[in-house]
Amino acid sequence: MPSFFSQDGKFFNSPVEIANGFNNFFVNVGPSLAKKIKTNGNNSGDFLKNPTESVFTFNYVTDSLLDEVVKNLKSKTSAGWDGISMKLVKMILPSISHVLCHLFNLSFQSGYVPYQMKISKVIPIFKKGDEKDFNNYRPISLLSSFSKILEKLVARQMYKYLDKYQILYDNQFGFRKSQNTDHAVLKLLDNIYTSFNQPDPHYNLTVFLDLKKAFDTINFEILSTKLDHYGFRGITNIWFCNYLYGRTQIVNYNGTDSDPLESLCGVPQGSVLGPLLFLLYINDLPSSVRFESILFADDTTFQISADNLIDLYSITNIELKKAHQWFNSNLLTLHVQKTNLMIFAPPNKKLQNNIDQELSLSLDGEKIDRVGTGCQNNHVKFVGLSIDDKLSWEVHIKNICRKLSFCQFTLSRIKHIVPSCAKLKIYNSLCKSYMEYGIMAFGATYAYRKAPIIRIQKKCVRVLMNHVHETTDKVFSSLHILKFNDLYKYAACKFMYQHLHGKTPTCFRNFATHLSNENRTNSFFLPQVKYAIFKHFPNYSLPKFWNDLGLGLKLCDSFKTFKMLLKKEIFQQYGSV
Repeated sequence: MPSFFSQDGKFFNSPVEIANGFNNFFVNVGPSLAKKIKTNGNNSGDFLKNPTESVFTFNYVTDSLLDEVVKNLKSKTSAGWDGISMKLVKMILPSISHVLCHLFNLSFQSGYVPYQMKISKVIPIFKKGDEKDFNNYRPISLLSSFSKILEKLVARQMYKYLDKYQILYDNQFGFRKSQNTDHAVLKLLDNIYTSFNQPDPHYNLTVFLDLKKAFDTINFEILSTKLDHYGFRGITNIWFCNYLYGRTQIVNYNGTDSDPLESLCGVPQGSVLGPLLFLLYINDLPSSVRFESILFADDTTFQISADNLIDLYSITNIELKKAHQWFNSNLLTLHVQKTNLMIFAPPNKKLQNNIDQELSLSLDGEKIDRVGTGCQNNHVKFVGLSIDDKLSWEVHIKNICRKLSFCQFTLSRIKHIVPSCAKLKIYNSLCKSYMEYGIMAFGATYAYRKAPIIRIQKKCVRVLMNHVHETTDKVFSSLHILKFNDLYKYAACKFMYQHLHGKTPTCFRNFATHLSNENRTNSFFLPQVKYAIFKHFPNYSLPKFWNDLGLGLKLCDSFKTFKMLLKKEIFQQYGSV
């Protein structure tokens, strides 16, 4: 860590000055952004629809429930300001569980959260840029272990309540059980496919929004109003207000603690409840605009379609004004310079070369840059995947190949040093994980585009077995590793199995149509496609993989058994070559 820091012409030299400088900076990030926002008289409550009639109440905490919650928490040795780690709590839990239950139940009954559970210990971690600039550090917050247990108990009850009454927005995929980035990408492609696959194919315009410090700028008063709107009323609302207000944090810099400062806004970083409270805070945004919204926590994407670009841009500009009003009213800041738009054109239509000169989108008077063909940037990052307007996945595949080449180089350097089991773990973390991520989105692309991935994967598995000239089928089979195309097949069939049994998010209810109940093949309807590119969309490729499976696999009662038998069938094909 540097020996001094500077900010706004002021220098911080001693450890105490630096620690206090960090704390001042982290605490004031949210309020500073909020002060710059002009609400123009709009109230966040104006965008809320009909309030939830149901009412949330805390359940009584028992010793068995507490034991279950603590058991599922990670045994970390890191500790908050009190020096008590979760590993230590687990060791002494039998002696204190009854006391903890009593304290937690008192907290729920009184709406009071002990002050000692609202103290955060923050460690600044360098990101990039100038090491002497506070702005280039990320705050890592360490909370009391007892606070995390209390929050976990509350979060479990909240998720059950929100799921029971279907309060959270369907297309919110962040911080929700059994939902992930794969679902967010699939929904994005599903909307594009729907726009294209019409009697008169439509353009699809997608806006990728960027929010500044969204979690740090949450306004407590607005959040309290929204909690009341969604059924967290009376003593439960008092509890959440008490949980949010009066929180303090200290920054530890090289072993030196800063003075404590109160957090005036923002959900607690590193907390269990923080992400869930943010989901409720942003939950009414989609209903405030005509866009098809896709959310992954604070990653916000708007999609809309029309048969001509003039109408498409006109409607989008109108709806973006509404969205901007919502963000201002909720004291959230949009980063327009990092917000991008992309136009997906159906196969029978083309974009004009001068489109950016004739048509434009703007937010708060600032133009939104288009990304795609003929632009300075031809791709955009969406939940970690590089997407272009042709959906070629060319950039994303190049990124994967670069990472796989590094994996091959690493394995080659250590192949005579470490045992096979260690090399296999390195392969799974450095190679398999990159190939698997988002594979249902790009796995059906043209074979020539996937060829580099397949080629480098073969090189990697040969290094694992030190068999340079042996056929790779035997190597894949002996190491129990799936080939890239079979990784895609495996992921596709798992998704379709869950879809068949109603285990996918509700937004995919119309993703694929199951054939009539009289049909015992458990297959899905495959739509007729006008253009070859439609076959590369998940809407077509995933059901096709499923339909090609044997009846025995389709009729499996258990998801675990289905996965095991599917892998077994794939590896049998390797052995028969």
